Amino acid sequence: MGRKTRRRSGYRSEQDARHALELVLAAERIGVFEDPKITVGAYLLEWLALKEKTLKASTYANYHAYVHKDLLPTFGRIRLVELKARHIEKWSTDQLSAERGPVAVYRAGSVLRSALGPAVCGKRLTYNPARRAIRARPASPERLCWTSLQAAGSLATTPRITRISSGTCSR
Repeated sequence: MGRKTRRRSGYRSEQDARHALELVLAAERIGVFEDPKITVGAYLLEWLALKEKTLKASTYANYHAYVHKDLLPTFGRIRLVELKARHIEKWSTDQLSAERGPVAVYRAGSVLRSALGPAVCGKRLTYNPARRAIRARPASPERLCWTSLQAAGSLATTPRITRISSGTCSR
């Protein structure tokens, strides 16, 4: 009775192995290696850990909140290479439909866009899907200047003001 040779690889089938080889060869041609296994969640946590060392504490706290409360629940399980602009646009639309403030949606999306930028520079992604998917910054509401009479009235009714900053207002 002869021996049978059993070959094992990290792939379920020969077709899966060929597909992986095609990805590696394509990556070599264009100079980008898109790791098909890493998820958006894993990437965001890795990016956030690197940012902790370079950001001010308050900025890091805001980034941490946006990543953990907004981005990970929605995008965390999607593979990084499969994240598309349509996913981000749908998330943004859903957030606004749920009456989330446009500024909060913009800021969370901006964190995602900022996080994916280094993935492109580091040749982990061919493009940043959040770059054009994030809506424009919401316009600030027009600020109206008080007259001196309105300011005096407010000061008279507001208890214990410790500091007043005054600015100029041109009309």
